[in-house]
Amino acid sequence: MNYFTDIMKQFTLEMADIIKISDTFAAELNLPKEQSDLKMLSSYLSYPTSLSIGNYLALDLGGSNVRVSLIALYGNKNYTILKSIKKPLKLSGQYNYLDKTATGSELFNFIATMIKEIITEGEQYYLGHTFSFPFTQTNIDEAYLIEWTKEFKTKAVEGQNVTALLVTALNKLGIFNVEPVAVINDTVATFLAAAYTNNNVIIGSICGTGHNTACLIGDTIFNLESGNFSKIPLNKYDEQFDLLTEKPKKQLLEKLSAGRYLGEVVRTVLLDLVDNNVFNSTTEAKLILKEPYIINTEFISTILNSGCSNTNKIFAKINISFKDQYQKEIFELVKQIVIRAASLVAATYLGIIKNNSSNTKNDLVIAVDGSLYEKMPFYSETITKIILAGKKSNRINNNITVVFENRGSELGAAIAAAIVKNNSH
Repeated sequence: MNYFTDIMKQFTLEMADIIKISDTFAAELNLPKEQSDLKMLSSYLSYPTSLSIGNYLALDLGGSNVRVSLIALYGNKNYTILKSIKKPLKLSGQYNYLDKTATGSELFNFIATMIKEIITEGEQYYLGHTFSFPFTQTNIDEAYLIEWTKEFKTKAVEGQNVTALLVTALNKLGIFNVEPVAVINDTVATFLAAAYTNNNVIIGSICGTGHNTACLIGDTIFNLESGNFSKIPLNKYDEQFDLLTEKPKKQLLEKLSAGRYLGEVVRTVLLDLVDNNVFNSTTEAKLILKEPYIINTEFISTILNSGCSNTNKIFAKINISFKDQYQKEIFELVKQIVIRAASLVAATYLGIIKNNSSNTKNDLVIAVDGSLYEKMPFYSETITKIILAGKKSNRINNNITVVFENRGSELGAAIAAAIVKNNSH
């Protein structure tokens, strides 16, 4: 069917397109801040080659759970998680620290009680904090929340220094032996965790519900806020879907490559197909597909894991069915949207490596965390495939390996605290 061929073409990136995107991304890294899509936020941290061994507290706040861990860093790539507590930030019928009825002081009081459970009186602790929200900082030990994202609506935190809120909460509980010394975001945490055990790491990245990347520029790790990269070729479906998002024309890379939005791209295409006689019931399909987020990442993953002959079986869960002869086309279309998402991300990695062409290391490592990279069929394989093909096209001589790194939010936070402690002596 020519209509499907045309749609597939719109979601297909040739190697020449990918190289062009990677060149544009590399150029973006060198533009003055006010001209670039990339925020290029300094983490105030360098490679974790010099850090003080010892026990460190790690606080991970970024999802619907909060986690506090005590981690022993022994140096020589070795560490042990001595204790760890994880609690939900909302518990039905009991509390909800994510809601707009909750205040920042209530949220941080809750976190402080968790810290109290882990520490021992009489010992001094340095604390590293992975804070996975947009923030500004002028020092490593403070972070001013720009705005909440995800499902967070907690009052009186936006615009505040989250370290000051934490210190106030700790002091209220009579805790004076915990010093929060570092706040980092999840990409920097991923970078540090991977770099602690492998000194060839050049990129730390998140490919999950959202997308962002940190990389080494000179001696400093920078959080690029790369999800906002927008110099990407858009097709008509991208433009339609983008118009319905909260901030059109912003965060385009994230919208085309991250888990939160992939289902919406698929839904936009399927809505367009409604009038092309591919569904068994056009009226029902049109009605169902008008509902935003009816198709999510988990749904896409199930389709791709089940194989094309089971496409109708999966779509039956949302009361949609295609005419049998179109099951394969629908499967291939969903697969292609995922492949394009991974290809765009890989293009930005190539851009970073190109920009670091002076790197003398023979081996380079890209560390990636996130559910999309870990679980979505075709996603991680596509990234590796594009990196290898891009190496040839760009005459990059380094060996490049992409690794899954899921210890970042804990281990990365502890390492950040250990670097600060080392630098303060």
